[in-house]
Amino acid sequence: MKPALALLASVAALLALRTYGLPAANAPSAAPAPAGAPPEKPAVDPEWPTFRGGIERRGNLDGLRGPRAPALRWAYEGPDLKDAMIDSSPAVAGGRIVFSAACLSAFRSSGVILCLDEGGKLAWKHATEKPIFSSPAISGGRVYVGEGFHEDADCKLRALNLSDGKLRWSFTVKSHLESSPAVAGGRVFFGAGDDGVYAISAEDGKLVWRFPDAHVDCPPAVANDRVFAGAGYGKTRIFCLEAATGKPVWSVDTDLPILGAPSIAGSRVYAGFGNGDYVKSGPTPKGAVLCLEADSGKQAWRTDLPDSVLSAIAIDGAEGYFGCRDGFVYAIDLEKGKILRKMPCGGPVLSSPTIVKGQLFSIAAGKARLFAAATGERLWECDLSDLVGKPAGELLSSPAVANGRLYFGTGNAAFLSIGNEAGK
Repeated sequence: MKPALALLASVAALLALRTYGLPAANAPSAAPAPAGAPPEKPAVDPEWPTFRGGIERRGNLDGLRGPRAPALRWAYEGPDLKDAMIDSSPAVAGGRIVFSAACLSAFRSSGVILCLDEGGKLAWKHATEKPIFSSPAISGGRVYVGEGFHEDADCKLRALNLSDGKLRWSFTVKSHLESSPAVAGGRVFFGAGDDGVYAISAEDGKLVWRFPDAHVDCPPAVANDRVFAGAGYGKTRIFCLEAATGKPVWSVDTDLPILGAPSIAGSRVYAGFGNGDYVKSGPTPKGAVLCLEADSGKQAWRTDLPDSVLSAIAIDGAEGYFGCRDGFVYAIDLEKGKILRKMPCGGPVLSSPTIVKGQLFSIAAGKARLFAAATGERLWECDLSDLVGKPAGELLSSPAVANGRLYFGTGNAAFLSIGNEAGK
C-alpha cells in the first residue's frame, strides 16, 4: 500500500510542502438552506465509532446529520503531529474523536493515536513505535487500532481506554496492521498483511482464531456471523469466513487486487478493486466494482472502471457511491451494476465517500465537496489550503459525520472539523 521507496519520496515532498505552506485565506461563507426546507431534527445517535460508521462498512448511519455549510469549526495541528500524515479515518463516540497518524522523518518513523474532545482540545495521546495507517474503532469504552506500513514487521494491535488512553493490552503479529479493526460479539477482527485474518478477544487480546491463507490489508466487514475480506497481494480474491471459527465459507478469485473494504447491504457484498494503489495508478490502469451474493459468493454483477477503486462503497437504498483514481465519484445502481452518474473531484479519489440523508461528502484533490446524491449536483466545495493556510497533501482519510460536523485528517498534519454555527 505504501512501498518503502514511494514512502521515502513522499516524506521529502511533504517536508518541502510544510516548509513552504500557502498563506491563510478566509473560509467559505455558509450556504443558505433551500427555501421551505424543514428544520433539522436532533441526531438519533450522533456517533461514528468505526471505519465507515459501522462494521458492515456502508458509510451511512441512520439518524445522523451532516454540515450544510463548509465553515471550519476548528483545526488541530499540535506538536504531536510534526511531520505527520493522517491517513487513518476518525472514530467518534462518547464525546471523543479519535484518529491516528504516521510521523515520518528522514531518520525515523513512528506513530501516534490522538483523542480530542468535541471542541478540538487534546484529551490524550498514545505514541507507537511504528507509523499508523489503520483507522481506530471505539467499542465498550475502548479504542482498538493497528500499526505499521507495508514494509513493517512485528506490528501490534492495541486496546486503549477511551477515557485516558491507557494501554489495556497489545497483540503482536509477524507482519503489519494497515487494516482497520472491526469489533463485534466480544471479538476484534482485523487483517494482518502476510499473516492473514485474526479474531482476538476484545476483553483481553487473547487469540480466538487465525485464517493464514491470504495477504489482507483491507478493513474486514462483519455481518450475519460472517467476516468478509479481500486479498491485495499474492492470490488476489475476496472471501468469507465464519465469525465464530474462522473457517472458510467461500472464496472468489479476482484478476485485480482488493485494497479497500468490502461493504455489506442486505444479502449482497460489494467491493472495489484495481491495479493501482494509494501512491500511483497501474501501468495500464484498470478497476472494477464487484457484487456477490453474501451467502454463496456467486457473482451478481461486475462493472469495469477506468482506474482503481480504493474506496469502500457507500450504500444508500438502491444506490451505491464510490471514488475512483480517475478523479470521479460514481453513483451505481446496486441491483444491476449500471453507472448512473459521476461527479468530478479534480484528481484521484483515494478516500471513501460518506452519505448522510442524501448528502454525499467526498474529500479529494485538496478539497472537501458536498454533492446532492440523487442528482450529482455539487452543492458546495471548499479548498482545504484556504481553511488551514497550507496545502492539504495526500488525502486518504475518509470523513466521519457526527453532531452535524464532518471530521477528517489531511496528509499534511491537520485534523479538521467542518460545520456551520448551527451544526446543520
